[in-house]
Amino acid sequence: MLRVGAQRWSLWGEKICAHVRKRGVCSAGQAVGVSRLNIGIFGHMNVGKSTLMNVLTQQDSSIVDSTAGTTADVKIAAIEFHSIGPCKLFDTPGLDEPGELGEKKRNKALHVAKSCDIILLVRNTAPPSPKHHPLSPYERSLF
Repeated sequence: MLRVGAQRWSLWGEKICAHVRKRGVCSAGQAVGVSRLNIGIFGHMNVGKSTLMNVLTQQDSSIVDSTAGTTADVKIAAIEFHSIGPCKLFDTPGLDEPGELGEKKRNKALHVAKSCDIILLVRNTAPPSPKHHPLSPYERSLF
């Protein structure tokens, strides 16, 4: 599993390409190019997961709204990245939604994480957050 921090897109792409070349296989255990690489987008509510999905797919794949908890189910989009090949992107609900419904959404997201080759953890690190941003218990459960 590859962990990618908040870096420039070109560096992000290079890290993924290196990871794919190193592994040489994707989740189905077949050669890359035969099957799709599974990339999951995870994080707390309202950190920009759906926005990232829309940017990567260059279309309105996911609903984006300022209302917390808008993404109720996992959204899937097929896409092809140059130098990587065919991929399947998963936009997941926020991991920190409270209540019984939040628990159901979280369980579904964590189930998807098990099938992902790469997990993109989207975080809000804007001020006034402390300099060091430890992972929340929900984020740690991904790894």
